[in-house]
Amino acid sequence: MTGLGRAFQSAASGARPALGVLAMTSPGVAVGAPCPVCGRPSQPRFRPFCTARCADVDLGRWFAGSYRVAEATAVTEEAEKDDEAG
Repeated sequence: MTGLGRAFQSAASGARPALGVLAMTSPGVAVGAPCPVCGRPSQPRFRPFCTARCADVDLGRWFAGSYRVAEATAVTEEAEKDDEAG
């Protein structure tokens, strides 16, 4: 059974899947790409991170709100005014 299959089977049984199983299913990350937290080479087990610790640090940053998507409200407000006037 593949890693993804084990993750779904574990979730269905109520067990918490291991971080490595979920992290291995991340698409689009090159093998050996640097860890986004510390810059060391990533490990396949924790991809895109190098260790479980770096994965936990990244998760903590998400929970703390350190990662944010910029808003484009100024651009949309100007576009709305142009639409109303035009």
